[in-house]
Amino acid sequence: MDKFIFSDVLNANLTEAEVEPEIKKKKQDDEKDSEKIKDQDDRKEKDISDLDKDDMDDEEARPDEEDVAVSITMNDNVDKGGQIRFVNFTKLATLTSIEACLKLFKIDPDNVDKAFDDMLQLTFRSPIKDFSEEEYEDSYNRYFKENIPPMVKQSKAFHLPYSLNPVPRFEVLNVILSLKEIKNKAAGKGVSITIYLLSIYLFILQEIYENLNILSRHKKNKQLRIQVPVNLRNIYHSKTMRNFSLFVMPQIDLRLGHYTFDEIIKTVYHQMHLETDEKLINKNIARNVGYEKKLLIRGIPLLLKSLILNFKFYSLGTSQYSGVLTNPGRLTFPSEVSEFIDYFILTAPPPNKILKVSCGVIGFNDKLVLSFGNITRSKEPEQKFVKFLSGEGLKIKLMTYTTI
Repeated sequence: MDKFIFSDVLNANLTEAEVEPEIKKKKQDDEKDSEKIKDQDDRKEKDISDLDKDDMDDEEARPDEEDVAVSITMNDNVDKGGQIRFVNFTKLATLTSIEACLKLFKIDPDNVDKAFDDMLQLTFRSPIKDFSEEEYEDSYNRYFKENIPPMVKQSKAFHLPYSLNPVPRFEVLNVILSLKEIKNKAAGKGVSITIYLLSIYLFILQEIYENLNILSRHKKNKQLRIQVPVNLRNIYHSKTMRNFSLFVMPQIDLRLGHYTFDEIIKTVYHQMHLETDEKLINKNIARNVGYEKKLLIRGIPLLLKSLILNFKFYSLGTSQYSGVLTNPGRLTFPSEVSEFIDYFILTAPPPNKILKVSCGVIGFNDKLVLSFGNITRSKEPEQKFVKFLSGEGLKIKLMTYTTI
């Protein structure tokens, strides 16, 4: 089965004589990729050796060659909701396998050029057609309100104590779950999948903190926070294709004592509903847009502003949260396309030297994939996460680490 990667671009200029060589080249590239992945699996197998065999379904311990993965790498500076909308607008043009395209669109091999031109006309809007103004508006400015009270500055949060990997240091572990099973498990707690996963994340961070020695616990901050991006289009009903997202940060304060998992779920549930209220989101928008409207700041040279923003990112941004979890939700495609796709993988932006670990979540059909990005020598967070899921009775399937 073929693999479809969104970063590739469909070549619409292939002639009939070029089709067969392209198919042959694609197969050769897939064979090389399989060999490379096998080598990486062998090198990284020791990283998950601490997991019990019962943590995985024996028949699904590793993905077989028939799996079809669509990989999406998210940009750190662009909101995930906008990128997913872009994916949906171009979904029929994302098939990079010529064999799949020929089968899907029932293309006559004697008329390949015209068929591919027709496909592109179906999947891309013509530049001569009018676009809605709302699609390219700045929704931050549209929903900006003056005289909104400022945001309360957060205290510094706990950060993982692990040392960094040598370069190249970014490694990814993908965990595949049944979407139906985890949805039922979350529903049993009365929460959504996102809140359920956030609660697990905070619970394992608490466990990592409590396992530190006394001196390390004394030095570390005791607030645990997870940054969760929020697609503001779902709150303000905007159709903009420009960046329009903010984030919320559910938290627990370990100075108040140990939290049970059910206590964390209750805390996260109420915090998520409170922080995604439109009135509180208005405060966040007012803070960000308000700076843009100040004449003094607008007059600062771009180079100097970039340096200041980079400093503020660490002092007011990264220092305030312990980790990141992004979940754009479940993707849907026409049945003609879905039959060629097994699951999606959402690779979250590589974490910086302070956060060290990030997590991307995405669903398709009955598969939910958790993708952990890690730049440290320790794989403890992922291992604890997987053990917790298996302890909840969920069947999991692991894809070993890949160095990027």
